[in-house]
Amino acid sequence: MTTGGITISIEKIRRLSMVYISMPLLCFFAGWLRWYWSIPALAACIVCIYLSREKDSDSSKSIVLSQCMFLLLIGIAFAFAFFCGIGRFWAQSLDYPWRNAIFRDLILRSWPVYYSKFDGAMCYYIGLWLPPAVFGKIAYSLGCSADSAFYIGNVAMLLYVATGLVILFLLILAHFQAVTKKTILLLIIGFIFFSGMDALGIEILPSIKEISWKEAHIEWWALIFQYSSFTTCMSWVFNQTIISWICMLLVLREKRLSNLVFIGLCCLFSGPFPLISIFIYCVAVAVKRAVCLSKQGEFGHWWGEVFSLSNVLSIVFMFPFLGTYLLSNAALA
Repeated sequence: MTTGGITISIEKIRRLSMVYISMPLLCFFAGWLRWYWSIPALAACIVCIYLSREKDSDSSKSIVLSQCMFLLLIGIAFAFAFFCGIGRFWAQSLDYPWRNAIFRDLILRSWPVYYSKFDGAMCYYIGLWLPPAVFGKIAYSLGCSADSAFYIGNVAMLLYVATGLVILFLLILAHFQAVTKKTILLLIIGFIFFSGMDALGIEILPSIKEISWKEAHIEWWALIFQYSSFTTCMSWVFNQTIISWICMLLVLREKRLSNLVFIGLCCLFSGPFPLISIFIYCVAVAVKRAVCLSKQGEFGHWWGEVFSLSNVLSIVFMFPFLGTYLLSNAALA
């Protein structure tokens, strides 16, 4: 804290981001696995979080916000989540009912969620739902009614998503080194309203309007491809967005390869499709890093970063459980 403003270390934002994106993994390992698998997976995850605290070239840098601006960022984050339907306190898109059903089952049913009627278990990228579901589940176990527990879970969901958006906004400001109020507001507002050229595309290919079920969705003008606006993603597939966005910004800031696998796992649990682009980017970064270290005569450091303790723990003690879970989805059969 400084006079007239709040100073936030970029390294602290990075550490907080690592904790935030790893919370779904901690909930999954604690609630989905048998204890003899849960303990090593949880231990590996906690160690990876701790190792992510290593200093980088940005550790001495910080961003300074006035108290009013910081509160405004929190207000914008909360309003963005609220008006996108998070928490069921505002109108929701047509994609929400079945997502609400998943969240409700995570609260009311024991973990892992199993449906005896269909002889099958819940298998989906449920990462973002797990931390807030814990609060609803605790309320339900303490005697609250199903509706009350679901309500508490939704309040927790709204707060969890809003917190993620605040972290995301801080990462954006740190990435672009925003210092003035005008720049800060332009970045945040620009993020919320950023979109492709869907309005133009729907006019170029008006035949898409003839497809009734896509008539109200201008993002489908290219048929099998779409580049949805960030607000559209929040309103339709919010469970794949927040953590994926944070993971991408973290990857952009990583100076070494030591934490990339762990960040990728955190993204995988909430957004398998966004991970594809992040993976491609990481491969490019690894190649560039290899070339740079080779020119410096320090190629041995590249192997040390690739086979860092964090990367090894992620691959050996966490990915097998998470990968097996996601691959058991019947849609992949």
